[in-house]
Amino acid sequence: MRGAAPPLDPDALKDARLGAGLSQDALARAVGTDRRQIIRYENGEERPEIARLAALARACGVSVEELVVEGSLPTGLAGLRIGAGMTMAAAAAALTDRLHQDIATNRASLSYAERGRLPLSWRPPNAMMRVRGALADAYNVEFALVARAWRVTFEGQGESGSQNPTSDEGATQTPPPWRSMLDAVPDLPGARREPGADVGLPFEDEQPQERDSRLELLSPQERDAFGLDAIRMWRVRLGDRLVGFVWRTDDVRQKWAGARADARGQLGAIASLSPTLHRTRQSVVEHLLDPDADFFTAPCTGQVEVDMSARIGPGWVLRRQGEAVDHTWLLVHQGRVQGMVRRYRPRGGGLSWGWEALLGTDENPGRVRRPATSAAKYGRTSNFLWRSRDLAAWGVATNPAHGQPNPKWARGT
Repeated sequence: MRGAAPPLDPDALKDARLGAGLSQDALARAVGTDRRQIIRYENGEERPEIARLAALARACGVSVEELVVEGSLPTGLAGLRIGAGMTMAAAAAALTDRLHQDIATNRASLSYAERGRLPLSWRPPNAMMRVRGALADAYNVEFALVARAWRVTFEGQGESGSQNPTSDEGATQTPPPWRSMLDAVPDLPGARREPGADVGLPFEDEQPQERDSRLELLSPQERDAFGLDAIRMWRVRLGDRLVGFVWRTDDVRQKWAGARADARGQLGAIASLSPTLHRTRQSVVEHLLDPDADFFTAPCTGQVEVDMSARIGPGWVLRRQGEAVDHTWLLVHQGRVQGMVRRYRPRGGGLSWGWEALLGTDENPGRVRRPATSAAKYGRTSNFLWRSRDLAAWGVATNPAHGQPNPKWARGT
């Protein structure tokens, strides 16, 4: 089938849609289809093609990996392509636009490469670097991620071909045994070649090893109890042992974060992550499993006060009100309460992912609701919910016009 994608997880799609505050009609409009098609996806009756799968992920604010059946997204170059929402033909055309004609960029060459067999015209060092750069540009990812995928795709092949086969569209495959991310990235800055070795990294030279790791999705009640304003959160287990937690943050950038578990099964040391290398859930899991990875020892069980001077101006702070699970913050300027921001609670119960911005005073901090700007509003239909806590606080403090663009720190998200 042309444009075949990994199998969709219907429950994951529904969870992502609800988490984004979208109705089935709204999601259908966002991806260019109708409500009946969304219902078929959520009932497991049909499977979207690659481009539609990527559109669903973008509309819900999640990655393609989070919408498909666990372990079904291919590793290596095929996984990057599918994550970008591109068919083999579309990816080949994008490479053709970016590379010189002496480098093979047709669909057959890309399919050959995704199977782990390096095309002859890609093998010279200069050509190899140009292809990697073109892939990063075409798939809109960091060069380091392409370098990692390249290593995973082409290592360990014998005379007959690759250990990383894909179908003609790279639809599904069984992932190889777990390996360290540091082992999987061959060209980090500072990497050096040693006599008698392929690549010497500026880190430990750990050998890949198989690990029985798995993820357990926390319920909304369990997640909110940690007070981290996380969109989704998982336990990371190695065999029967709880290793730590990984979650996606609920700020405007929606980054991945992680922490080890302490002796009580609560949050322990926070993972020290790189914005370049740790852009996926799996990369954070690998960090947690690495015994020599860097962690902060500061507790991460919820902040009491957040300095907002860099985002709003001098003297502005957010001060948590009540328990962490209440998701309610007072906005204070030079000791005086100016308003409140809080996660919206629908009348039917539960907790929305949108934030309310409320003007007020010390006596009545939630007096008047501030409508969201067009750039910062949460979802397509809501005019009073903001996309994040910090944007809601900015709205209370600055009273922006409806058409005013987001501040610089919130752009490009």
